[in-house]
Amino acid sequence: MFDSLDRILGSMAATRFVRQQQAYTQLLKTWAEVVGSPAARYSRPLSCDRGILKVATASAVWAQTLTLKRHQIVGQLRDRGYPELKDIRCSTRDWSQTAIATQEVAELQQLWQQHPSRLPDEPPTPAQASPEAATDAKTAFQSWAAQTQAKSACFPLCPQCQAPTPPGELERWSVCALCAARRWSGR
Repeated sequence: MFDSLDRILGSMAATRFVRQQQAYTQLLKTWAEVVGSPAARYSRPLSCDRGILKVATASAVWAQTLTLKRHQIVGQLRDRGYPELKDIRCSTRDWSQTAIATQEVAELQQLWQQHPSRLPDEPPTPAQASPEAATDAKTAFQSWAAQTQAKSACFPLCPQCQAPTPPGELERWSVCALCAARRWSGR
């Protein structure tokens, strides 16, 4: 009974999170339409609390520009489905943390998941789990080299350089990533 209740609560939380993410993604699109492409590039909505939309900006100039236009922006956002919005507060404080948009981070993660050089995640071995086990640099290197050789022992060999190669690289380029890069650079 508790397992199913836990599953239901987890599902509800996940559904709520997905709805919030969708609402935030929609707000980012609407924001770009309302403020225009140049301003959208240098500003990003962060959160909305009690009707106050907090916006991070790349510079004080953009914060001032958006602050001066805030009544117009609020009106347009209300017209586009955000009736609870009362005001906008712009600040440069959180810009560095939001420089990469949530959507861009998701795209980067997806690219990495699909990258041909990516290997399946494996649980760490006891030697990996305790970095204190290596007392000096030489021992640490030897441990790392042994683990790397053990992982790559089952890989097929690159037909050009005979190095162990992740299967995804061979499927995509017919050679390892280093040989593919050499081929592209003309060496």
